[in-house]
Amino acid sequence: MSESTVSSPPPTERPIAPPVPEARDRLIQLAGALASSRDVHLLREYLRLRSAIRAA
Repeated sequence: MSESTVSSPPPTERPIAPPVPEARDRLIQLAGALASSRDVHLLREYLRLRSAIRAA
């Protein structure tokens, strides 16, 4: 089984939230990565994107 690598920006960089359709795609990708990983950076990005989508 191959493991996909998902990169996240350094904590000091705050990227502008992508448009909602792209953000949802990224959210799904992050959820899949989090299912097999306990990476704190992925979790932070997932939660940030989820909040941005809810606010949109």
